[in-house]
Amino acid sequence: MDIAANLMISPSISYAKDEILSALKKDVIPDKIYWYGVTTSFEENSLMYILSGLEYRHPMYHRKGKKLKLLCLAGSRQEAMEQVRCLVQQHVDSHTLMEMKASLEAY
Repeated sequence: MDIAANLMISPSISYAKDEILSALKKDVIPDKIYWYGVTTSFEENSLMYILSGLEYRHPMYHRKGKKLKLLCLAGSRQEAMEQVRCLVQQHVDSHTLMEMKASLEAY
């Protein structure tokens, strides 16, 4: 998984961010910490995914030649949804889904 240069981290998971990010950089999924990530998506009609650490284990998210980009790290699904709202507000100047996706890829 690629990690955004401007990664948003919610306060409730900040205690474990170093451990989670270190593991993800090695393509290992931390299993002792309950976390959520907001990522870019593979799908044309979808802007982002909200995935728990358990959901991210599914092979669908590890497609050869395509990597998800971690945009936000959260301690709960509710916090992840709030981060999605913030990201959309930051990129609302983009008029189309494709422009917004390109903006998030560069985030």
